[in-house]
Amino acid sequence: MKKLAMGFGILVILSSLGLRAEPKEIKMATIAPAGSSWDKITNAMNEELKQKTGGQVQFKIYSGGVQGDEKAVVQKMRSGQLQAGGLTGFGLGMIAPSVRVLEVPFLFNNSSEADAVTSKVTSKLSQALQAGNPGVELLGWAEAGFVYIMSNKPIAKLADLKGVKMWMWEGDPMAEAMFNAMGMTPIQLSIADVLTSLQTGMIDAVYAPPMGAVALQWASKVKYITDLPLVNSIGALVVSKAEFGKLSPDQQKTLKEVGSKYCRQIVEQTRKDNDASMASLQKLGMQKVAVAPADKAELVNVAKDVGQKLVGKLYSQDLLAQVQGH
Repeated sequence: MKKLAMGFGILVILSSLGLRAEPKEIKMATIAPAGSSWDKITNAMNEELKQKTGGQVQFKIYSGGVQGDEKAVVQKMRSGQLQAGGLTGFGLGMIAPSVRVLEVPFLFNNSSEADAVTSKVTSKLSQALQAGNPGVELLGWAEAGFVYIMSNKPIAKLADLKGVKMWMWEGDPMAEAMFNAMGMTPIQLSIADVLTSLQTGMIDAVYAPPMGAVALQWASKVKYITDLPLVNSIGALVVSKAEFGKLSPDQQKTLKEVGSKYCRQIVEQTRKDNDASMASLQKLGMQKVAVAPADKAELVNVAKDVGQKLVGKLYSQDLLAQVQGH
């Protein structure tokens, strides 16, 4: 009896120890440079997540593209090597193409419009991401900000684009449709190859938010910035549905709450950083090229068909109409 009691006691102790699950480490990658605002805020998010889950859930963050470009990150998420990503619209579009509806050229005039419309379609796009490849949970929207053309010759109108060796993010259907509509054949490269290609003259124009151009050192290789935002480049933090499903309901709730809070911080800080970067670009000697109203109207008119041409390829007619209607 004594031995039986002892054995039962050991089983009880072992069982109670087993009630505390092993800490969950979620591997997340982003191309945002180490030390950037995005990187700092995601690290702060991670600290709060660890604190609120008693150390049971945390991210292992790979920043600065050490896990490869966004194409590589998404592929690694599909294979399970990574479980989360801080992605731009390009990477999100690989998972669920319909999110690119928020990056139709000249869709928004300002950040307030972008926020208002995004909030209206978040539920629908979140469902698309959940059903994507891989299926992911949206922790919150982020953004890279409004994108501008930066070049080594002044571009003030459609005709000025003739002969420009424009970079295009390799495999980006939205950018390809936009530049084709403008009569260009862009040079497709991964982000990692852009700086070298600017240095060698393989390309002489890029598109990026001001903050991105500074962080990636592209700004030092171009002379002009066209004063006309093309698109508002979206972003988001996402975690694979498979990994999310391994968390307890309380942990899932905490992850969503903390993720949403810090994603909003990313959006607000990114907008401040882009404003500061635009000012610094001009201080460094980059010249801002004004676009006359008639020339802007021509560019907008040409790009107007881009959104429609991608119906059925990236998103539905109903979704495009809903976004444009809002």
